[in-house]
Amino acid sequence: ALAVAGPVGRKAGLLGAIASEYLLLASDPERDGPPVRVESVGLDAAGTRDAVQRLEVILETVRASVSDGVFRPRPAGTLRKDQCRLCDFQTICGPGHERLYESKARSPDASVARLDSLSRIS
Repeated sequence: ALAVAGPVGRKAGLLGAIASEYLLLASDPERDGPPVRVESVGLDAAGTRDAVQRLEVILETVRASVSDGVFRPRPAGTLRKDQCRLCDFQTICGPGHERLYESKARSPDASVARLDSLSRIS
């Protein structure tokens, strides 16, 4: 949908009613052959507009966060429950880094809250 709108930085927004389809690779360990399957997610014109708007929010949030020098690692996540265990920098963080992360998560700093808002975009 964005490719149809024109080059990045010079796009004029979505042109008309554009439907879209996203193809995702998903793990499928029960499958014979390659352990992946292709999943299709189709969006009508309204869904496509909504997806593009969410993408723009994400990109602007990341741009502003990088510009502000805000970086918040996630010591626990959805893919790995204990990401710190595999991190090459765990000796730098030292003990208690999860508690420090949680205190930063409650920070009143607007740039921290802005970056944290990405976790609520579905």
